[in-house]
Amino acid sequence: MLVVFSTSVIPILPLILLAGYTLQITRQAVHGQELHLPEWEEFGRLLLDGLRASAINLVYLAPGLVVMLGGAAIYLFSAISLPFSATIAGPNSAQRMTMPFFFLIGMGVMFLVHRKLSV
Repeated sequence: MLVVFSTSVIPILPLILLAGYTLQITRQAVHGQELHLPEWEEFGRLLLDGLRASAINLVYLAPGLVVMLGGAAIYLFSAISLPFSATIAGPNSAQRMTMPFFFLIGMGVMFLVHRKLSV
């Protein structure tokens, strides 16, 4: 009953429990035990293991997220401001000439991150 209630109130809790459950199965494989689906018991341990696994995943994912979000921010900023740069600045201004450069940098960073994550 607690699991059913938690899925409607706290939707992230089942994902953390599932990460803990997956970690339990991974431990069986690492220790060379026969693989079987363990019972859904000891929810406290599953929750703690799931929190640990999620924290480790977040630490490994953080640098890629920073690069990807930085590339997306550069891309969106330059895409939004490019049409306005011609009206704000003169026809030969440095801002107008550098906006396409930032646009391409943002696209390149997003492409590289997407390519790296999809391999």
